[in-house]
This record gives sequence, structure tokens and C-alpha cells, in this order.
Amino acid sequence: MLKSFRLLPLFLFAGCYVTKVTQLKGTYPTPPIITSSDKSFDKVWDNTVDYFAQHGIPIKIIDKASGLIVSDKAKLSWSFEDKNGKLLRPDAYVVLKKMTGDYSDKPFKPDEVTGEWNIRIKPVGTGTSINVNLYNIQAVYERAYYSYYKGVTNSWVTVDGYTTGNFERSFEDAVK
Repeated sequence: MLKSFRLLPLFLFAGCYVTKVTQLKGTYPTPPIITSSDKSFDKVWDNTVDYFAQHGIPIKIIDKASGLIVSDKAKLSWSFEDKNGKLLRPDAYVVLKKMTGDYSDKPFKPDEVTGEWNIRIKPVGTGTSINVNLYNIQAVYERAYYSYYKGVTNSWVTVDGYTTGNFERSFEDAVK
């Protein structure tokens, strides 16, 4: 009986713990991001394939005839915002909303942040159109919780991330 009363505060704490999510203050681009180049389709295509190879971005689909390259899921650099809406890591590819608990303002750090790229290159007149889409951005957080029946159990929470536009600018500068 005494053992049950010792566990009561743990159940109350676990049952009352709520996650708060801080909304983003900064302004970020909405994919896809489209730009153009005065280089030929073949030159932009070669530069794109080189960029993926040099940066170790895994390719799932590559089809030169349609101008399409789709990456596999890849790890992404990420950042939170400061209180003014500026990125704490200005070069990050992804921005995340801060998640905190009721009892602390310290944000939870994700275990992994991933996303996929979809690049579409097509000839337009004497130049080339480049469509860059960073999508399926996800931050995964592992959470431990206590269950009376199972004891301590791990679960995973997945939260969407948002492109900062840094990857797209870096990519466009390299292939244009």
C-alpha cells in the first residue's frame, strides 16, 4: 500500500506534463522556389548532378529526359529562432518551432531532422528554369514516459519543419 502512494506523484506529474509549441516569428519562403539560368539545360543538369554528388545527397530518382531529380531522405541542418525571430544558426537549411514543457522554457532538441529535395530542370527559350522544392521536412523527438502497466516506454513525436531558403540559394548559386 505504501508503495502505491509513493508512485502517485509520478503519475500526477506524467499525466499533467503538456508540451507548448512556440510559433515562428520570421518569414520563410514557400516552396517551390523557382529561378532561371542563362546556361543550357545540359550545363545546369551536369552542375546539379555534381552538386548532389559533392554534397553527399542521396538520389532516389534521376531522369534527365524529364529533368527530374528526387533525393532520398537526408539529414538537414536546423535551427530555432531567437526571441526576435532570427535564426540562431543563420546557415541552417530548416527552422523548427520550439517545443517546451510546462516546467521549463528550455526547448526540446530533436533527435533527427530530415527532408527530401525535388529538383525540376527544364529548358526555357535559350536558358533554363530551375524549380527547387525541399519537402517532407520532419523533426523527430524521442520522448520517454511512464506507464503503470509498461513502466518507462519510449515514443517518437514528429513535427514539421520549414525551409529557410538557405539550401535553395546555395544550390542555385552553384548550378546557375
